[in-house]
Amino acid sequence: MSVPLVWDNLVAYSLQVLVLVAVGGLLPRLLRIHQPRTQLLYFRLLLAGSLLLPVLQPWRRPVVTLPPPSAAPAVTAAPAASPSPAGPRVDWEEAGLVVVVAGAVLRVLWLLVGMWRLRRLKTGSLSLEPLPEAIEAARLRTGAEAGVCVSEDVGGPVTFGARRPVVLLPPALLEQPYEAQFGIACHEFLHVRRHDWLYTVVEEFAGALVWFHPAVWWLLGQIRLAREQVVDREVVSITEAHEPYVHALLAMGGGRPQLDLAPATLFLRKRHLASRVHSLLKEVRMSRGRLISSYVLTAAVVLTAAWLTTVSFPLEASPMMGMQEGYPSPMLARVELFPNLPEPLRSNLRARLAGFQGRPFTAELREEILKAAQEVDSTARILMMSQSETAEGTLMSTLIVAAGLGGPRPVGVADQADFPPSSAKRIPVGRAMQQAKLINQPKPQYPPLARQARIQGTVRFTALIGVDGRVANLVLISGHPLLVPAAQEAVQQWTYEPTLLNGEPVEVVTQIDVSFSLM
Repeated sequence: MSVPLVWDNLVAYSLQVLVLVAVGGLLPRLLRIHQPRTQLLYFRLLLAGSLLLPVLQPWRRPVVTLPPPSAAPAVTAAPAASPSPAGPRVDWEEAGLVVVVAGAVLRVLWLLVGMWRLRRLKTGSLSLEPLPEAIEAARLRTGAEAGVCVSEDVGGPVTFGARRPVVLLPPALLEQPYEAQFGIACHEFLHVRRHDWLYTVVEEFAGALVWFHPAVWWLLGQIRLAREQVVDREVVSITEAHEPYVHALLAMGGGRPQLDLAPATLFLRKRHLASRVHSLLKEVRMSRGRLISSYVLTAAVVLTAAWLTTVSFPLEASPMMGMQEGYPSPMLARVELFPNLPEPLRSNLRARLAGFQGRPFTAELREEILKAAQEVDSTARILMMSQSETAEGTLMSTLIVAAGLGGPRPVGVADQADFPPSSAKRIPVGRAMQQAKLINQPKPQYPPLARQARIQGTVRFTALIGVDGRVANLVLISGHPLLVPAAQEAVQQWTYEPTLLNGEPVEVVTQIDVSFSLM
């Protein structure tokens, strides 16, 4: 898959996620759904759906049909055009993809650093043994097992670990009243019992992969808030002490801010404090029937929005050159050669491949044709056209064989042996030095089929420049078959300043690169 196609898919996917999260985040507010437990599940499903959108939707796969050889553009001379300066070009799409990948790598590394910092905090903390009465009562009440340590490096309680979970407490918590210690300890032990740290790790790594999308970060914030609200309500249910727990939240919120210790479950993020207190003070109850009907409506609207956005901004697979392999035997093979193949290669290939005409087309036949073509030229490859129906009603699969367009060849100073001898003296000149002598450089027209197939790259020639500065002959070194004719047509119109050796004009053998970019 080409860089432009990957970039286009990334933009399309970002738009899909933006619409999905915007619709999915707005509906609960419109329907006034304020149930933290169902909200937590809902936002997790919305996050999973956003991340799995590329897998859940069908990808559009365009089919590019190549023209028959007779329709290939001929190389003809054209009037001289004004020179166009050739300067360095920045591939912004490639640069953007590098930034996206680098950001994901850095974010993952930051999470790994966070795990290392948690380990350091655990090592540098003091194990709390025996447990204070309030904390021991919370452990017994919740039925959770975890190590409890005190660390001066944390501003609030921090819980992490899967096999051997650890609860880090700030020394200031031990100075709080019994009710506050009991409520906060219950909160942390409930995180352990619910295995919230594992969910947190998965969510953080998911956010790292899509770090560039603000909608995903908003969604992760809603998941964190809903999780804390769920635990808050369980704590109030266990302690049966509503106001003391709210006071404990406010007291912890007035302390020094906690460091970003992701992927750990922090007891309190200050931006969530108001929402958590509001959820505890104004608990809104919904009937079971209304809750179910609201979520059914929400699911229907979100799925509809997802379908509409995937249709409006579809993801696109690499274009398919013609039909797929493996069609049934009634389809017959027709082998043709790519236009502008040099002689005697063209004659040799035609003679070698003539016996494949009219045979039932199968994947095995395709491999036989390719093998036979590569016996003539190791660089041969097949470009397949879409199936067609003849006047007699027979299905035909036309295979275009290209060869001599990309074999191994040294890069650098061109080879003088590529051209027949002449009476004029001939010298090799480096590409950069000869490029500086250009006085007329018409740009090639981007082939429509190559643009449709999102094909880009460089076509490289060995060129013979005559004593008059015009291109006298070209030999192809490498390049995509769909780009070669346009590059050849343009280069044959280029004009250089004559090269002088001891005051006498000489022929020059050099290398010419023609770049095609979709930028």
